[in-house]
Amino acid sequence: MFKKILLFSTILSTIGISNISIVNAKENQSTIVNDCSINFNSEWSKAKKEGYTKEQFNNIMSIPKQPIINSHNLMEKREMLSPQQSSVLNTAKKYLGVPYVWGGTSPSGFDCSGLVQYVYKEAINLSLPRVTTEQEKCGKDVSLNNLKVGDLLFWGDKNNTYHVAIYVGNGQYIHAPQPGETVKYGEIKYWKPDFARRVLPESSLSPIRCDNFMTIISNNTDCYTDKTLTKVKQSSKNLYQKTLHATNYIINNDGKKYYELYNNKKEFQGYLCESALKISDYGSAGSFISDDYYIKIHPKGNNAKIWKDLELKNSIGTAQDHVNEIYHVKGHYNNFNGYTYLSLYDSNDKWFGYVNRLDCLEVSSVLNDHHSYKKYGTIINTGFNIYKDTMLKKAISSTNKYLNKTVYIRGYYDAYDNHRYMSIFEEDKSDLDDGLKWIGYVDSDALKLSDLEGDSKEGVPFKQKPNTLVSVQKDNIAIWKDLNFTQQLGVIEKNHWYEIKNKYHHFNNDWYASIYDVNRQNGERTFIGYANMDALKIEEYNFGEYHPLKKMVIVAKKDTKYGLYTHQSLSADCMINNSLNMAGNTYYAQGYYDRIPTEDNKKGGRFYSIRESKDGKWLGYMRSTAFEPIK
Repeated sequence: MFKKILLFSTILSTIGISNISIVNAKENQSTIVNDCSINFNSEWSKAKKEGYTKEQFNNIMSIPKQPIINSHNLMEKREMLSPQQSSVLNTAKKYLGVPYVWGGTSPSGFDCSGLVQYVYKEAINLSLPRVTTEQEKCGKDVSLNNLKVGDLLFWGDKNNTYHVAIYVGNGQYIHAPQPGETVKYGEIKYWKPDFARRVLPESSLSPIRCDNFMTIISNNTDCYTDKTLTKVKQSSKNLYQKTLHATNYIINNDGKKYYELYNNKKEFQGYLCESALKISDYGSAGSFISDDYYIKIHPKGNNAKIWKDLELKNSIGTAQDHVNEIYHVKGHYNNFNGYTYLSLYDSNDKWFGYVNRLDCLEVSSVLNDHHSYKKYGTIINTGFNIYKDTMLKKAISSTNKYLNKTVYIRGYYDAYDNHRYMSIFEEDKSDLDDGLKWIGYVDSDALKLSDLEGDSKEGVPFKQKPNTLVSVQKDNIAIWKDLNFTQQLGVIEKNHWYEIKNKYHHFNNDWYASIYDVNRQNGERTFIGYANMDALKIEEYNFGEYHPLKKMVIVAKKDTKYGLYTHQSLSADCMINNSLNMAGNTYYAQGYYDRIPTEDNKKGGRFYSIRESKDGKWLGYMRSTAFEPIK
């Protein structure tokens, strides 16, 4: 009678009559015919594509809809479950509500056998076949009167089943019914299976087969001698970060997995809890373990290889070709073969290859042999670290702090990164030995070395703008022959003006300038020595940038107000002529300046720098409006 009702419901659904409830009062069973939104022909096309027979399809489409089972209808009181049963039950419940999809095998959509296969693999790592006709052959037959949580329920004749569900106790099961529905609960009293199979081990301590390479990530977990987990074999400290082979695991009463581990010699290492290990990132090659140190290639034999891959199949050279070269170790892998392979990077931070740790020596310094130097230099570039250690890891400062400072370089080292590192010192008058205080190691690119040989402490020159004038602000300022202060040449007087060409940041931390006396009549400069900049004030004349001109001009103005000056100060004492006396004469204008007037000096505008001729004597500066070009 029930089969006739199912056939009738299918016909009604096909012709478009939906949501009709048909009740078999005698058997007190109920079914709700499928929603008319399901297109029979379309569904058959999808099912056929996934390999279903027409008979299986018809049976699946005829699965009766059961009354909705609410949470308060569920009988949650179940027999004491093993860890494996609990894992299957909880995993199956996690996918309630996932839509039915023909051939579906993932949480985006399941069919009945796809759900079963996925749940058992995730829950207890048990690999079941894909389809019901193969799944029904797994495990052993079990009476429908003696079902346990985790048993598989099948509908259809043996070798020709069309539906499978997971028994969850209390006469209930979880399954993926048919198109238009989702993974849900069902009850045997509404739709009884034809037979059942038990695929779970009878005992929770029965080993479950696996084949994984595991990395030990705990160093304080006990490893046990047998499945009872009562006797400790060793601590995971002895196995820490090693790669071992897991052949089986058991699920203990606490619900945790314990893996049976072996080394590459097939020696049993113990049962270890899942929380103390992880599946290796790269199989037998192990997992990446971060490092930060340096090694020198030092092969033990002539056949030591540099590997391109962790499978150790592709060699990119021999270690012999790189003897004593230094590389940066950023990580390593503890291979199942018992060896450790280092991941090396070269001086340009480019990956170099994998090398067996036995063919390397850890170095305590990336700086090679010390070379005596004993010269002075000046820090001219920012952004360089200053290190205290020979591994160049501990940056204690940067060149930003010491910019323009002159330092003493006692020696240098050529480092693994092909850079030269200087050992630099500053003056320390409190040091009674040599008056020096060590700063650290710095890249030579941060420095400019003094041009002078020997013990010159002046540092490098900082060139000043042409015609930079200074005025003396104090009386009796010493003028020196050199910046080692070997001879005082005299003094310069307050309020006197001089020209400077270079400034120097001396090793004693003071600034000094090279001083020139300027003949205001002919513009000649005479070097008179070095003076401390503390006593000097730079005078600004706002002459701006120099622009080349290179053309012959004639003086067209006859006026004393157009003076010829030998200095950019344009002061009266450096005016040596004027356009009244020079009118009608031709000169070579080699370039010009656009001068900005100031409150102290209103003489703004363009000024030519002129010579008697192209290769003749330089004469001075005159306002451009005094000239006309020669036509």
